[in-house]
Amino acid sequence: MNPTNGHSLWKDDRRRVRVLNHLHHPVSFKVRSETPQLLAQAYIMEIAGLYEIRPAQLYGLPFSASNRLVVEQASFRFEREEIKDNNVIITYAQTYFGVPVWAAGLEVNMHTNPLQVISSSSTAYANLSVQLPSPAAASRVYHYSNADLQHAVQPPEARERDEGGEGGHRLHWTRLRIYRYSESRRLPRHASASLASLRQLRLPPVSPYVQPGRFYVVQEVACSLSLPHGHTWHCLALIEVESNTILYIRSLDPLSIDLQPQQSQDFEISGS
Repeated sequence: MNPTNGHSLWKDDRRRVRVLNHLHHPVSFKVRSETPQLLAQAYIMEIAGLYEIRPAQLYGLPFSASNRLVVEQASFRFEREEIKDNNVIITYAQTYFGVPVWAAGLEVNMHTNPLQVISSSSTAYANLSVQLPSPAAASRVYHYSNADLQHAVQPPEARERDEGGEGGHRLHWTRLRIYRYSESRRLPRHASASLASLRQLRLPPVSPYVQPGRFYVVQEVACSLSLPHGHTWHCLALIEVESNTILYIRSLDPLSIDLQPQQSQDFEISGS
């Protein structure tokens, strides 16, 4: 069945298609669609052009995203399958160097009985380009420590006063991501516990190396930061690996901070 027939679509303000709706004409493929993931792959191969995705970016669909930096440009990799009642959602992360791009990818929504696609959506970026970290930065990624975290969250004068060397900060887990830096989204905008905590930390400024609108390899870090008067702030930060600069930081639920990500914690630069 041709998935481009009988569909409705929604475009963003840049006229890029973001949603395809097939509810009135569900999509299925005989032979190729024995499982939800096989149907999702076949479907994406057919409609990729509507989302302005090149065929060369689709070879990774059967493979999972990981924390290994590989020599690979923009692609899409399997992230998760969620089943609820008679529906299943297959999510593919947009990736670069094999690791997921923050909040970017494809979702395919389908009925399971019979197995048919009823909609899809895209949050993928066009013309994605990322610079590979230097060997020194890659080494820091592999051995990221509480001391590295202290350098990221404290200004130099505060580090000099800290006799403990790690400032009481605790690193819970890290994983790699690709992130498009937005100056306006770096810090919380509104009055909140996050903002009050940041005032006490006096977060260092972003490195001149980092430019708004560009993509960077970052560490997604779950951590507990030590604040004055014995207080602790549990937060999630995105830290650019070349400059060790925080590009994004928000509060994190302390009940979930020790939950390890599903993906591997191993980092390495390798060929593909």
